[in-house]
Amino acid sequence: MPFDGTPLEGTWELTPQRCLRVLAATRFVFPDVEVRLAGGREIHLRSLQPLALHIANSIFLGDYLTSEGQAGGDDLEMIADAGFEVQGAGEPTLPGERHDLLRTRQRGAGTELPPNA
Repeated sequence: MPFDGTPLEGTWELTPQRCLRVLAATRFVFPDVEVRLAGGREIHLRSLQPLALHIANSIFLGDYLTSEGQAGGDDLEMIADAGFEVQGAGEPTLPGERHDLLRTRQRGAGTELPPNA
């Protein structure tokens, strides 16, 4: 992600097609490694995200460590539309007391404010 103030600031060299080629090359060279899609996939893969699901083993849903992603519900819909099933989707992932602490999206995808505003 080319965040302001980083060495990659202002560089946008990844197209959706180039991202898919990088993922496919990684899978070809390292067939047994865990390939995960995370921050930047919405921006760089755009509408080709579902194709990347066929290459990667997993994706991070929702927000990331340094930026906000697309809404988790949209991710789950994309996964289902691509014909995949989330393992353990019916199992709770947070204790009840922590579930109440979840907040609604404040910035980034699905809001009027850009990520890291």
